[in-house]
Order: sequence, then C-alpha cells, then structure tokens
Amino acid sequence: MTLPPNWQEKPLSEVVTFNPRHDRGLPDDLDVSFVPMPKISERSRYLSQHDSRKLGDVKRGYTHFRDGDVLFAKITPCMENGKAAIASSLTNGLGCGTTELHVLRPSDSVLPEWLYYYVWQERIRKEAERNMTGSAGQLRVPLSFLEEQAIPVPDSIDEQRQITNKLDHIAAHLGDTRVRLETIPSILKRFRMSVLAAACSGRLTEDWRKQHPECSQEGLAALELKRISVEKRKWALENLAMHSEAKRLLKRLAEVPPQLETDESLPSSWIKATMSELCHLVVDCHNKTAPYAESGIPLVRTTNVKDGQLILDGIKYVTDETYSFWSRRCPPESGDIIFTREAPIGDACIVPDGHTVCLGQRTMLFRTWHGLSSNTYLLYAILSPIFRTQYEDYAVGGGVVHLRVGDVEGLRVPVPPYNEQLEIVRRVQAMFELATTIEARYRKAKTFTDKLMPAVLAKAFRGELL
Repeated sequence: MTLPPNWQEKPLSEVVTFNPRHDRGLPDDLDVSFVPMPKISERSRYLSQHDSRKLGDVKRGYTHFRDGDVLFAKITPCMENGKAAIASSLTNGLGCGTTELHVLRPSDSVLPEWLYYYVWQERIRKEAERNMTGSAGQLRVPLSFLEEQAIPVPDSIDEQRQITNKLDHIAAHLGDTRVRLETIPSILKRFRMSVLAAACSGRLTEDWRKQHPECSQEGLAALELKRISVEKRKWALENLAMHSEAKRLLKRLAEVPPQLETDESLPSSWIKATMSELCHLVVDCHNKTAPYAESGIPLVRTTNVKDGQLILDGIKYVTDETYSFWSRRCPPESGDIIFTREAPIGDACIVPDGHTVCLGQRTMLFRTWHGLSSNTYLLYAILSPIFRTQYEDYAVGGGVVHLRVGDVEGLRVPVPPYNEQLEIVRRVQAMFELATTIEARYRKAKTFTDKLMPAVLAKAFRGELL
C-alpha cells in the first residue's frame, strides 16, 4: 500500500502498550470505574455509563485501563459485533472491567481516536475472527494477532486529529441515518395493519359504496352468504361418494344452520359470519409430525407461514405416500388458505398457483367458494387486527397457547358483498405494493449505509480522506 510521504506503517506493538496494569502503590480504597461488557457500545466510540467501585475489590481478576486507553472486545460474538471504546470520564481516571477485553494504551505518537478507528475497522475484525483460538462458543482473539498488525500513522498529530474529526462527523451522520432507517420497518408494519383495519371495517371503500349503490344494498352480503350455504349443500350431496368432507359438511349444515350476525359498526350491506359459514371447507391437518423425505412434496409447517406469505426457505418434504395419507381428508389446492392455530397463532397464506403442498402439524385449510367469496379478502381479514382480537377469548394452553379446531371454525369475519371484496383486494394490494417499494428502498439504503463507514475508514488509513 502506497502511503503519503509523511506517513509510516508501524507495527502496532511499537506504538501501543498491551494490557497494562495499574501502578502499584495505589490505595485499595481509591474509587475507580467498573466497566462490564454491556457498557461498551457497538456504535459509540466512548464508554456509556459505568459504576464506581473500590480498587481493592477489583484490582485482581479484572482488566485494568485508564482514560485514553482503547478497549477491544476479544470474545465472540462481541468482537465481531464491533464492541470497542475509548476509555473516558473514568472515576479518578482509572477503570477495571471484564477480562474479555484487550487494552491498547497508545504512545504519544498516536491519538486514542486514531487507534480506535483502526481496530474498529471491519477489515480488522474479519481478520481477527479468522485468527480466533479456543473452543466453540468461547473463541477469542489472541494478543499475538494484535501485536502482529501494522498501523498506518501520519507523523503529525494534527493530521491524525483532522482525520479523526472528519471520521467523527461522518460516523455521527451515519448514526443518525441508521436511527431514522431503523424506524421504517415498524412504520410500514403499522401502515399495513392500519390498511387492513380500514379494509375490514368498511372505511377503505366508503367512497366506492357511494359510487356503486347497486353493490351496497342493505343485507346484500347476507343474501350472498345464504347462496353460499345452498351451494355447499348442493356440492356435498353431489360428492358424498367422492370426497371425505362431503358427509361432514352435510352434518355441520344440519346441526349448525347459518346464524348471520349484523354489526352496527359495519356498513349496512355487510354481515359478520363464522369461518365455517363463509368458507366452502374448513379442514384440520393430520395432527402428527410427518416423516420427512429428502425431496418430494413440500410440507407446510407453521414456520413456513409468515406475514401472509408462504416461505419456502427451509421447507421440508414428504413422499407421495405420506402426502396421500396426510391429505386424505382434503388435498390442498392452489388458492386455499393455510392458517396456523399454534406456534404462532393466526398467521396465514394462500397456496400459490401451480404448487402442490401438504399440510403440516398445527395448520388448517380454508377453501372459499369461487365467484361468491374472495380468498384474498379472507386472507386480509384473517391478518387484520379486527380478527386477531378474538384470539384472547379462544386461545387455550399453558406452555404453548393454541386455538382449538372448533373455536377456529367459530371465529367471526366481517364480510362485505362479493364485488366490494374484490375492490377491497384491489386497493389493499395497491397500498401494499407501495409499502413493498418503500421497503426495497429501505433495504437498499441500509445496505449502502452499512457499507459506507468501512469504505470511509479504508480511505482514511490510506491517507486519502482529506
């Protein structure tokens, strides 16, 4: 590496004293700072709060340091996460702390800030990680690694100060940027929940109903749900010999007639209905852990359903034979909704087109009636805060809270007329696409921000920053 003429690359051991001890003769009742590892930040170059203790209580079995020393975490994962700091504002200028620190005391030719930024570089930490020694989970950076490093140093302390001041300025701006960026995911989550709440209360399509009075007549959704009930009965009678759920559906229709519920908080054309009233089929999974196979048909477990999406990362597989047995009640089809009733409660996703999947343990299947109810609207309703408030009343269990199958069938959903369901889906999708676009820009900005400081530090130690 070519450095400016007034710079030298020196062995770190030439400009640093490693792990010094406090001077002998200090009284045991002297107050000093005590700094455990959690007090060392991963983003601020100075120590956060620290406690005061008597020197006699901590001078043995602890690391020693004083104001101006650079502390470098040597144990995994603290080192990899960037825990390092300049000791400052210590009680009586002295401190003690965890033995999982390397202490670097700079000579007069090196500013503490210059030394801090050098060891804080991502390049140094990655190289240190490769040189760790010890057992798994207790790996540490050996002192020999630091002793062997060569640090570029400007001869002028003033130049070091100018560069570190500029690094401070950049780091502060990047820190503020990170803080602002980190608020975006929670803002987007609240935005999506607000959209779903508006969608499932009628607020989102209030203007649409005024423009389409023929689609918002009082009791229209109730009439459509009665038609669904008629179609379900007709389907069940026609499929008694071919589908195992037909007999159960007929029995359920006979025992529990539709009890459509009006709600004054909803538009007059809407109704509240149970999952079993709204859906064509509500089917529980085979409640055992399926034997996995190396390949075959994807098995959708609760971990594969998150935030309305089917997550294929880490998917397990089952054989055709296992699939046939586990799906004997109702093989999932494209467009079906998979619902998790345990670990966690209430996540859901739609089976994508062209996918054959097997229901895993603690999941349920909801099948809507094509042309009379929208599966995407039902998915949004399930994910909405309005629907989730019911879980507190129905969830059972001590260690692992879950919903019983019968209780899931009885959960109530606000149901608009079918045409309004389609309009709600269109509007929600448009808003969610906007949120997804912002999310992609956030990830891009975060990646850029994460890469910027390492690039700036590399430039600084090549003598190119000023």
